[in-house]
Amino acid sequence: MADPNITIVAPSCPRCGTPRAQRVARSPVPGAWEMHLCGTCFYSWRSTEPAYATTPEGIARGFRIDPATLSLGKVMPAVPPLRETVAQSDEPPRT
Repeated sequence: MADPNITIVAPSCPRCGTPRAQRVARSPVPGAWEMHLCGTCFYSWRSTEPAYATTPEGIARGFRIDPATLSLGKVMPAVPPLRETVAQSDEPPRT
């Protein structure tokens, strides 16, 4: 039996077209399903999902990603400052 910790190259990513997605998991029942992950756009899919989630033609146009534009996006949205609560303030609690 193959080592389940070895990552195998899977088909290209249906979302961004990167040619080297990875197989990251597989069913304990041989051949039942595989889980794939794209290291470029982080899209993941199971081999048993329908064509709208597993083929480039099936991915909705608005959901597709051009890998060349990924660096233009914000890495993480800013976290707003915490609001002061009664427990944090110097004022005694209101009764």
